[in-house]
Amino acid sequence: MRGTARRAVKRGGGGQSAPARIVGIPRADRPLPGTVARQVERGVGVRHSKSTSERLQKAIDAFERERYAEASQLLVVLGRQLPGMALVHELAGLCAYRQSKWRTVINELEAVRVLDVSRTSVLPVLADAYRAVRRWAKVDDLWQELKGHSPHPAILAEGRMVAAGALADQGKMLEAIGLFKSVLAVPKRVQEYHLREWYVVADLNDRVGNVTDARRMFDRVAKYDRAFADVEDRLAQLGAPR
Repeated sequence: MRGTARRAVKRGGGGQSAPARIVGIPRADRPLPGTVARQVERGVGVRHSKSTSERLQKAIDAFERERYAEASQLLVVLGRQLPGMALVHELAGLCAYRQSKWRTVINELEAVRVLDVSRTSVLPVLADAYRAVRRWAKVDDLWQELKGHSPHPAILAEGRMVAAGALADQGKMLEAIGLFKSVLAVPKRVQEYHLREWYVVADLNDRVGNVTDARRMFDRVAKYDRAFADVEDRLAQLGAPR
């Protein structure tokens, strides 16, 4: 995703980052789940359900292979065929996100919110799109909404990083750092999203001149994964403790 809070885990195109497997999206190498197949059939009828399902599977495959423009073209057709299907809008929004087409992201993922309020995993992505167009109030609203859903910790971490990035974009660095106070303890099992949050905290502290705190958090990230992002370079830039 965009900005300081998401450059922490840059993984590829557009300076964005996202999980390799998106929650709620079927796998391309398996038949569509029964619930999805039934939605397709209800949307286009039995006669056209096979060809439409095949198109949807091709779109999912293109998305998984990071061929986002190709997936987007398939999803334009699917969007006309299945305008009430949240999965189609979500895929279209995620493809647009990977292509930095922020207005399309907003339109598609706002549609998801209307069609299926349970798909909380889209909220951090939608918030980041609003961040890209500098709609700070919307970012904060989505962050508050996400917290209210009590989602999986990994999804909550995504939202927290976006919210902190938006605050940092506005020069509210201490407020951004403050968002992470509740997640700085080391858990029994450290996951990638913990490393991402710690890296972001380190980066923010470095930006405001809190070298000691920055080095401490970068050291913690390196302890668990020395190959994580550019953590070794950041530690080298900070130099040895005085």
